[in-house]
Amino acid sequence: MRRYRRFPAEFERKKSDWRNYGAAAVIGSICLIVGMFTIGMSVFAEQKIDGSIGIAPLDGGKRYVPNISGMSYEQAQEVLKQNHLKAELTDMNYSDSIEKDRILSQTPKAGNVAAEGDTIHIVVSGGTEEVTTPDFTGMTCEEAEELAAAQHLLIQAEKREEYSDRVKKGDIMTQSVAPKKRTAVQTEITLTVSLGSLSEETALLTVPDFRGITKERAITRLGKIKAKEGFTYSIGDIEEKYSSKVKKGDIISQSPKQDTKARTNEPLHLVISRGPQMIPAPKLTNLTEEKALKELKKAGFSADVETEYSSQVSEGMVIRQGTKAGAKAAKGSSIKIVISLGAQPVQNTQNVNDNNPSRGSGGTGGSSGGSRQSTGSVSNPGSDSKNQKEQPQSDGGNTDSHETENGQQEGNGSFVRMSDGTGFMVE
Repeated sequence: MRRYRRFPAEFERKKSDWRNYGAAAVIGSICLIVGMFTIGMSVFAEQKIDGSIGIAPLDGGKRYVPNISGMSYEQAQEVLKQNHLKAELTDMNYSDSIEKDRILSQTPKAGNVAAEGDTIHIVVSGGTEEVTTPDFTGMTCEEAEELAAAQHLLIQAEKREEYSDRVKKGDIMTQSVAPKKRTAVQTEITLTVSLGSLSEETALLTVPDFRGITKERAITRLGKIKAKEGFTYSIGDIEEKYSSKVKKGDIISQSPKQDTKARTNEPLHLVISRGPQMIPAPKLTNLTEEKALKELKKAGFSADVETEYSSQVSEGMVIRQGTKAGAKAAKGSSIKIVISLGAQPVQNTQNVNDNNPSRGSGGTGGSSGGSRQSTGSVSNPGSDSKNQKEQPQSDGGNTDSHETENGQQEGNGSFVRMSDGTGFMVE
């Protein structure tokens, strides 16, 4: 204490400094605690706000408004209902970032405090705004740009240019987006502008016939025309179609048509064959001929009909088909079907030998024809063969002898015919 008695002013100054340091420390501690509490409450509140489902109500029936942005209207209604809030759709705005029919914005915003039963006003997205593309053909570039701006469309600065005998120089010939098509706003459209007629720089030639050849061969022929005439045509639009008559890759038709006069600045539009359209063959077996023909016509085929006898398939029914059911064949082609004529009828054959007049026309034992008598003598079996031959009559084939009804020869016995055509008399 002695040392401070000498310097009382210095002691008072240091005592004042200690008080200041202590006060600063207390204030700093209080600020730190308040800051930590604020941050903690913010994090806690953010967790509650971000969780769209299961938000606990605040004191006094208050609650945080959930974030329903990007949800469908039905989903947003369900979330708000769980939090005892109401939804009201108030507007629709276009948006490039929010999908169509999704929540674009809400009032009050997410995180605000609302009372039970409060209404959340919702604006949904209409998606990317669309407009109907105008028809710019026949307009000048200035007119087209003015109309496009009014429709919130863009015209590409670099325009295509082509010669045309039909469209006035400076007017628009074609556009990259078809007229009347719905398209998004700010879509950029490319215009093709006419350079006017090139008639004095072109030739009026007869259009060659390119049908039945490939595009490559057509281009080769155009090159030959260029070498000969100094002018030629260019290939324009190409379309592909199925054809059962024109081979795949060959040209079906052309425009301008063959053998017509056209200027060489007019492009050739070609239709090229994709070959026949392959389709499955229908099932035809066990159908009647009439039904089979209808099925073939319905499927796009023609019929090649043949017939044959069958003991297993009823008459008029399909026995088999040339192309199996389900197998693919060219549309418009012919499919063979075989129709049953039923069981083949049995033929009755009768062995009749009229070359020898002495032989009967029928067999023994109830034959249709009886035996005939011979004018000459007939020897018993084993006699000379010459004596077994019957002698023909000289009066037109009639014999002096006659047959009885029972097939016996009167006075001389019965004539027996053998299987080999010979016969003998039995007394």
